Order: sequence, then structure tokens, then C-alpha cells
Amino acid sequence: MSISPESPPGLTVPPAIPPSTREPGRRGKRGETRQRILSVTLELLRTEGMAALTTGRIAAESGIAQPGFYAHFKNVEECLSTALSGVMDEMRAKVLVARANAFARFQTVEDLVNFQATRAGIADSLEVLLSDRAVAELFLRHRRDSTMLDGFLCKAHEQFREDLKGDMWAIAHAHGFQEDHRAEVAWWSEQILALFFAAAETLLDGRYPDREMVIDGVTRNAYAIMRANLRWAGIIGTPPNKTP
Repeated sequence: MSISPESPPGLTVPPAIPPSTREPGRRGKRGETRQRILSVTLELLRTEGMAALTTGRIAAESGIAQPGFYAHFKNVEECLSTALSGVMDEMRAKVLVARANAFARFQTVEDLVNFQATRAGIADSLEVLLSDRAVAELFLRHRRDSTMLDGFLCKAHEQFREDLKGDMWAIAHAHGFQEDHRAEVAWWSEQILALFFAAAETLLDGRYPDREMVIDGVTRNAYAIMRANLRWAGIIGTPPNKTP
């Protein structure tokens, strides 16, 4: 279930069981315990890292016996994937809003090379991704690892990529790109996403303390990619000869 950008941070609270339902206390308690396990899992990840995520530690911090953990999840991986799904859904929703706000400024062909709009989209999306450093670190480290969490982070990565490709194609097509340009626009999107992740990793690692410099550098490169593709497609200037 996706969390809207207006929702408060955190996981969705399971709905309360109506009083008229049989065994309301028992069922309600089960839902509360499951939610507490998910919250504890995220808190341990954020404060102590992956090494702290054992069934014994999660159960103890959740106030239940270790066997009780298995009444809710088959293993730590399933528990962590479930906990992360809410966080990643919220991140995705906020990135989509940030990009939509930036793309709303692309009203004309000339606007497609609007440096400030491009910068705003990149800066706001980085702010969202890096707002939860532990989750961002896990995602960036394992986004291509299909063995990690049963491929959950790979699927999240693919969703982010497809979102960007879809948005880029929609705005490009609206301003004159034709169907036979679709593959090139998709590759254009992949290049910009690679720049975005490189910037996120650089900022997470603290390799360059000047955040504005990093964002400006990524924006200039993304801007150059966009101008080159617009010229290639003949949308602005004179397109170069297309290589067979």
C-alpha cells in the first residue's frame, strides 16, 4: 500500500478490529504486535545497522518471546522487506511529487533545458532519498543484488527506474519526440538516474561536504544530456546525422 506524500512518516497502522468482531482483543493485539515488530526492525536498522537484526534481538526489543516472532514472519528477511516496503513507498511517492513539480515548469520546448527546473527536481529527490540515511544506504548498496531480501531492493530500483523513464517519455513526447525516439529517451533517463545515484552515494559517504556543488555538478551533466538529445532529435537546433 502506497503512502501519500501528505501522510506522516512511518508505516501504515493496521485498522482496528471493530468491537463486534469475535475475539477483538486477541486480533487487535496481534496487529499491534506485528506493527511493533516492524517499527523495532526499522529502529534497529537505523541505529545499529543490519548486524543487529536477529530474531532474538527483534523479539526482545518488541517485548515478545523469540518463538512469537515466527507467528508474524517466517524470518528476518521477510520482516525487513515488509518494514522497508512502507518506507520505500513513501519515498517513491515523494520523489514522484518532486519530479512532477519540476516537470510542471516544462511548458515549452525551450523549458526542456530549464536549468533551474532540472536542478529543483534533482535536489528535491535527493532530499527525499537521503532523509532516511540507513534505508538509503541499504538501497544504494544492494539495489542490483537479487539475492538480498529475495530481490526486494532490486524491484524497488526497477520501480524507480520505470517511473523516471515513464515521466521522461511523457514530457519528451509532449514536446515533439516521436515513437522511434522512445529507446533513446529511455537511455537518456538511465544516464540521468545513474548521475542521481552517484550524487546520493557521494553525499552519503561525505566525500564532498559541499552539497550545493554536488547538486550543481549533477544538474550540469543532466542538462548537457538533455540538450544533446534534443538536438539529436531535431527538437532544437540542427540535429546531427543519425548513425545507422
